[in-house]
Amino acid sequence: WRLLIECTPSLWTNILITRSRGWSGRYYRLHPIDDQVSISSLTSALQRSSNLLLDTTVDFTYVLNKTIIQELVSESRRWRSLSILVRSSQDLPAALSHFKNLHTPELQTLEITAHIPRDGEYSYSSPPSFIESAPRLSTVRLNRVGLRWGASTLLNLTTLELRFVVFPSYSELQALFMNCPRLHTLKLHLDDSFTRSNENHIPDTMALPLIKIRCLRTLELRFFFHSSSVIPNMTKPLRIFSTPVLEELILKDCGITE
Repeated sequence: WRLLIECTPSLWTNILITRSRGWSGRYYRLHPIDDQVSISSLTSALQRSSNLLLDTTVDFTYVLNKTIIQELVSESRRWRSLSILVRSSQDLPAALSHFKNLHTPELQTLEITAHIPRDGEYSYSSPPSFIESAPRLSTVRLNRVGLRWGASTLLNLTTLELRFVVFPSYSELQALFMNCPRLHTLKLHLDDSFTRSNENHIPDTMALPLIKIRCLRTLELRFFFHSSSVIPNMTKPLRIFSTPVLEELILKDCGITE
C-alpha cells in the first residue's frame, strides 16, 4: 500500500501548508528539525505529484518558514487553485508579498480568508497587487478581505463571492463588472460591520446610472444583521445593479422585514 500511494501522483496534488506540531497555546515553538522535515515532505509531495495540477492552501495564521513558501511558489505554474488564510486583514499585505509577480497559467480558483476583519476599525486601504497573470482564473472568493478592485486577478471572472468585505466604491464596482463581462454568479454576504464601514462609502445611487451585469444568472444575498436599525441601509448598495438575464435570486438568513 505504501508503494501504491507513493506512486500515485493524483494523491499528492492537494498541498496544505499550515502550523507546525510545535504549536502550543498562544505561542509558536520554532523547531529547526521540524522545519527541515516539513521542507523535505513538501519536496517529496511535489515530486510525487508528477506534473499534475495542484490545489494549494497556505495558512499564514502562524509563523511559516520562508523556505517552505519559496519551494511552493516555485511550482506556481502548476497551481489549479490557491487558498490563502490570514489572521486579520491587516496581515494580508505581508502574506501577499510572497506571491509577487507570479505567472499562474493554470490557476482557476482563488480564495482569500481573514479570520477577523482587522484589529480595531475597518480600513479602506487596498493590499498590493500580487499575482501578475492568471489567464484561466474564473472564480474568486474573498472572505473579510479586499483586493485592488482593478487587479489583473479580477479580470474575466465567471464567479465572484464577496463575504463581509468593505464594499467597493461605485466607480470601482463599475470597472469591476465591466472587466468581467462573462460573470454569471455573484454572492454577497453582508453583516453589521458592512453597514458601519460602508455608511458613507457608497454615494446616493438615485442620481447614478445603473451598473449592468449583463450575463449574471445567479445572485445570492446572505444577511447577518443583529440590529433591525441597519436593515434599511442594506438595500443602498444593491439598488445600483441591473441584471437583465437574472434567473435565480437566493436570499439566505433574512426575514420578512428584510
